[in-house]
Order: sequence, then structure tokens, then C-alpha cells
Amino acid sequence: MDVKIRRSSIFLLLLVSCVLASMAVASNWPQLESRLEAWDGAKEVQLPTGIDPIEDPVFAPVVEMLLRAGFAVRTDGDSAAGDGLIMAQRQSGDEVRIVLTRARDGALLAVESVRRPAATLPRAHVLSTAIVTGKGRLVERNQVDAPVQHLRIESSSTANTMGVRSETGHLLGGDVLVDIPGQPRSIAAWPLISSTADADGTGFHLFALYDKELVHFHYYFKRRSNARSPHLERIATFRPATRVSRALRITCVDLDGDNRPELAPVWVEDIHSVDAGTDSRLHSWVLGVSPDGSMQERSADLKGYLAEDNGKLHLQQRGEYTTFEAAVYAISGAGGDPKRHYIRSAEPMAETGHWVLNHSRWPDSGRILIWNDDERLVLGAYPGKAAADNYAGGTLLSDFGSYQGATIYIPLQEPEYRGGFSIHDRIKERKEHVPRRMLPHAGSIFTTVRGRDAGLPLVGRASGRDKLVQIVEVEMGLQARSPFAAVDAFILDFALWQSADGVLQSVLLLNEKQDGSGRAYLQLQGAQY
Repeated sequence: MDVKIRRSSIFLLLLVSCVLASMAVASNWPQLESRLEAWDGAKEVQLPTGIDPIEDPVFAPVVEMLLRAGFAVRTDGDSAAGDGLIMAQRQSGDEVRIVLTRARDGALLAVESVRRPAATLPRAHVLSTAIVTGKGRLVERNQVDAPVQHLRIESSSTANTMGVRSETGHLLGGDVLVDIPGQPRSIAAWPLISSTADADGTGFHLFALYDKELVHFHYYFKRRSNARSPHLERIATFRPATRVSRALRITCVDLDGDNRPELAPVWVEDIHSVDAGTDSRLHSWVLGVSPDGSMQERSADLKGYLAEDNGKLHLQQRGEYTTFEAAVYAISGAGGDPKRHYIRSAEPMAETGHWVLNHSRWPDSGRILIWNDDERLVLGAYPGKAAADNYAGGTLLSDFGSYQGATIYIPLQEPEYRGGFSIHDRIKERKEHVPRRMLPHAGSIFTTVRGRDAGLPLVGRASGRDKLVQIVEVEMGLQARSPFAAVDAFILDFALWQSADGVLQSVLLLNEKQDGSGRAYLQLQGAQY
């Protein structure tokens, strides 16, 4: 009897050991465990938005391991705060890769491959969310994307022009894609001031900001018997006399009411110091456009951010150790020397806690729409207006994706250290990304959704789509709509253009790479309501 009991006990012990061993193998993440064990920063891990840490078949076992190791797990946003860690997933078929990165600089720490059961693959669905805040309700509504027309690029025999033809043979009523030379970082558009001799009177002026220059293009449809061929013609180039490193943003506005645009390009000059780190200094001008299309300085170097607000230009400068200063100045005409026609106001027109590049005034002029730290749109009061006189604040619950625009480097007043006190561990500057553009138009505001993912470094492939969306006000509050087709590329910037027949057109600056270092394109889209 004792022999049977001993044999049963031994068998049960072996069975339990096998089960535990299989569980250990099934939940074995050598890279993750070793990196987490060696991690000396904040013990906090951010999971992707929408992940259920208890029910998700991929992340639930990992969460248990994190909790046992003493890590706090967050699921309330797209990025971890402070000195924590970010955990993301990349999926290819049934295989899922768990990616661990450092929050402060995005450094890749670990990649683990797991298998997701076929039955648990997520299905695409439409979200409809709403919250009641104060006096109104903010609503998100996703609409079905319009079909994307596939286009084939063709080179023109003329050196300065490029043409494109649709695979289906249609040039109107669909998307038009044009190859643009170089790697522009920002664009602005303006209605035709004068027509080209062989053009049919339609088209627009395009101003493309590059890292070292600003180029004026003319986009028009050329007459060809009964057909119309789209062309992009280079008109003029402006190069700043001051040394610049990178392009930041271009703004286009008519300041003097002559139906010609004044341009406001902003560049940065990166000053590198072994002791102080990298310091991004700003250089900006107001430029005029002559009848021949050339561009001339109409101000001195204003050395700050320039942004349009209700048909006017505002200037905000960078602080020594801050992204921006609170003072906002007006740009106005001074007469006299035409080369210095526009100057900064002597006194600030307002003191604000907002970056002039991270918000847009709502069309009623009493409110502003702001990009917050979580890349959500928040409705707030316009500087100088009493809060009681404005629409109650709130957050639009649309997911606009993680966007990384042009970088601003700001020196730290006191260096920080990653770990230890070695000179190689010292952090001497921090970086800020310029938020994506917002453009008011006809009672609404347009901006972009970053739905495209760059994939893993070196081995990953980009997937997903970016799109241009419209934020409108309805009876219940704000709503996000999708009047334009999504695109299989990264949207770096966009402009709006009204065609001769009154149809709203978007001009997208596309790039194969998120940082703008790949091949660039322009895409012209018509709104479909």
C-alpha cells in the first residue's frame, strides 16, 4: 500500500513538474526579463491604448510577470511619463512581437516574438464614443474611408515639370499624385495670381519649404487637345542668408489685402556644444511674392515661431531653457524701407501658456483647439477671453495617432543622468516635436490622423494609413469626420485649396518615411461628403 502511495506521489510530482515547466517555457521572455531586471529607472510600463491587461491573450501573461517584478502598469495613453518604459506590439499574420522601448528617448531595449491564437485575432470595428463636459458634448464618429485611386507617375520631357496619369485614365473627380523633387518638410498653397499661357486657368501656387531653401511652384492643368494634364512647374527659389540646419514650417497669409500672399518660413539652426548639448535657434522672415513669382525679404530675421491667427501673423520666441516664451507679438506693416516693411510690435499683444504652433483659433474667435501632451484635441478659451464667456473645455476622444514633426532641441539648465554619473550618461538637452498642423476652413478645422506605423527599426516595414480629417461643430458638440481618402504614406503636412467649381481640395505632402527622409509626393484630393 505504501509502495502504491509512493508511486502515486512520485507520478503526481512528475506531472506537476512537467506542467510547471511547460508553463515556464510558454511564458519565457529572456530579453524582456533580463532588461527589466537590469532596469534602474522608474518601474512603470505603458501598454498600448485599448489593451485589456487582464483578458488580452498576448499581454495578460506579460502583465503578470511585470506585476511580480514590482512594475506599475499603465493603460491610459500612448506613452509612458518620465523615466519609464513603453511596451508596444507589432503583428504579422499570427505572429506578434512585443517591443520594449525607453520612454525618454525611444531607445529599443527588447523584442520578443509570441504566437497569438487565431481565434483571438482582433477584428476591425467602428468606435462611437462621447463624453459630456460642462455645457456641451464632444463626439467622435468614424466614417468609412473613400476608395483610393491607384496612380502611376510619369516623367515629363521638360526639366522643371512633372506629370501624372491615372491608371484608369481619369484626371478629374479622383486623386492626383505628383512626384515632387527633393524632400520638402512643409507646404502652403495659394489661389492662382496669374495664369500660365498654356494653362486652362485652374490650379494654385505651391510653396514648399526645404531644409535649406523655399521653392515656389505653380501647379496647373495644361491644355492638351481635349484632355487636361497636371503639371508642377518650378517658378523661383529663396535661400536665407543666415545659416540654417532644418526646415520647421511655412505659413501663407495676405497681410496687406492685395490678394498676394505674404510667406512666413521658419527654419532652425542647430548649435552643437560638447558642454551644453544641442541648441535649436530659430530664424524666420516675412517674404513678399513679386508678380514674376520671385520671393523677397519684407522683414528682418524675426528669430521666432510665426503662425497665422485670423488673417494675421503672430510671433512667439523660444526661451533659453524653454520651448517658448509666454509673450506673443503682432507682426504689422511699418512702411518706409520695403526690405523691412514688416516688424514686430514693441509690446506683447498677449501673455499665454500656449505654443503658437500647437493650437488653432476656432472660427467663432472665442475658443481655441489645442494639442495636449497626449496628442488629444482639447477645447479651451482664447487668451484674453473670460472662461465664462466661452464654451466649456473638454477633450475630443478621437485617436489621432502618434505624430513626430520637426524637432526642437532645448538645452537643460541642469544636466540629467541616465544612470551613474559618467560623462557619457549625461543628458544635456531635451527635444520637442512640432505638433501637426491645424487649418481653419469654412467654420471647421482640418488636421491629420497618424494611422501609419513605421515598423521596427532596420527590419520593419511601414503599414497603416494616414488621413486628413475635419473637426466640425454639431448640435451636441464637436465631431471628427473623414471627407478625404486615407493614404498609404506618411502625411508630413497639408494645405487646402478651393477649385474653380467650388469643391474643397486638399494638397497633401506625402513621404515614404516618417521623418521625411524618403521619396516625397504631392497628392491632390477632392472632399467627398
